[in-house]
Amino acid sequence: YRPIVRDGLVIAGFTLFTAPPRGGAVALDAASGTLRWRFDFPAAPVGMHMAGGVVAFSDVIAVTSGDGQVWLLDRSTGQVRSTVPPLTGPLDA
Repeated sequence: YRPIVRDGLVIAGFTLFTAPPRGGAVALDAASGTLRWRFDFPAAPVGMHMAGGVVAFSDVIAVTSGDGQVWLLDRSTGQVRSTVPPLTGPLDA
């Protein structure tokens, strides 16, 4: 997935093509390449891969897991600030 650069961090989503697939996001120091943080989606029986790209706004990073849940992460720590559940019903088609 295409990385973004914000305030000295390179932030990217990833998928590990395992069985079941796993994914999340990482932040690297832009100058040294050192890992600053890594966020892994919680394990799920059907897998939890990355869906779409990384979005940055203010001091928050938004990433979406394959089940449609949006994870809002603190940009400096990678800690979960909040989540938005997947849509259900007529709009999820």
